Amino acid sequence: MKSKLYPVRFRDEVRHVTVPGSGDPDPGPATEHEFSTFLGEAVEAYAEASNMLRPRIRVSTDAGSHAASHGLVVRIGDAEFRIAVVRSR
Repeated sequence: MKSKLYPVRFRDEVRHVTVPGSGDPDPGPATEHEFSTFLGEAVEAYAEASNMLRPRIRVSTDAGSHAASHGLVVRIGDAEFRIAVVRSR
């Protein structure tokens, strides 16, 4: 699996992070679950490059009455964020 390096500015310094699979000809995830995993890996790479607290990330799938809900639960320190992922096309 190929990867690309992406520049991330942290304070006055530019660091480079890599996202697994980002250098493949078709790196696009096909499902909400695959995109949630991809996004979680990108958040972890950014946190590592910028010396943030290491986030705790969980990919979630909650079955609802009409459709499953996919997304991430990201905890950084005491803060928790829920990010919903919905495929639009």
